[in-house]
Amino acid sequence: MNEKQASRQKSFDYCMYMIFSSYFEKVTLKTPYQEKKLLLYYKELKQQDQYQMEDQCIQYIEKIKEKIPAEVWKQPMEVRLVGYNNQDYTELRFESEPYIISVKADCLAKKPKMKLVFWRKKRR
Repeated sequence: MNEKQASRQKSFDYCMYMIFSSYFEKVTLKTPYQEKKLLLYYKELKQQDQYQMEDQCIQYIEKIKEKIPAEVWKQPMEVRLVGYNNQDYTELRFESEPYIISVKADCLAKKPKMKLVFWRKKRR
């Protein structure tokens, strides 16, 4: 992944975090410094590109929203954005006491992709 691609991925990560988080009652980012850093990448995008990313995120979330019970969306969530070495995606992991939701975000394809990896109750 080159520098331009990495910048675009980080912008997309912030957009997914921002939009996805708005669907929950309350969300906190595990590392607040990361939010500020990603926001800077996002602000560097042209406004039209920001709107396009936001629309793609909203469309995706609206598709998967019904697959996840309403009670999950009412949980306060803590989110972590996990990047993997040599991978072209980031995992957004939303966790509450009883639930985990994992979403992969990849914006390096011609059309950005998001994929619900899983959602489940945590094992005790």
